[in-house]
Amino acid sequence: MVGGMVAAGAVSFGVERFVYLRIYERDITFTMIASFAILNRRGGGHQVHLGIGSQAGSHSPRTQVTILGTAIPVYRLMVIVISFLVYYGIWLFLNRTITGKAIRAGIEDVEHVEGLGINVYKLFTITFILAGTLSGLAGACTHR
Repeated sequence: MVGGMVAAGAVSFGVERFVYLRIYERDITFTMIASFAILNRRGGGHQVHLGIGSQAGSHSPRTQVTILGTAIPVYRLMVIVISFLVYYGIWLFLNRTITGKAIRAGIEDVEHVEGLGINVYKLFTITFILAGTLSGLAGACTHR
């Protein structure tokens, strides 16, 4: 799981540096087209390497917990717990750290944040890496 998160964060950093950094000043249409191209390319490679079939696994009875008469796989309970922890961690980061508050301000008004001497592109990079790392965590949680 940690390896997937680190790999996804590293790939996000590379994509942000080599693709998005060049088009931040342009119209939003360029960003949308670049995002579509990257996702389209990545999706095809994923299907070639891992196949397009379903990978749903069966759960043995010993990996299930009965709650109110319903058998729930322990795996799903762990995903729920991880989701709440990630949500709380992101909330703490955005509301309690200086970097998080700067990211929130940069989303609202880039010019004013730059006027305060904050490097907005560094904040964009941090946000992009964080998003990529969390997508790696999501991929690790859904791929059994």
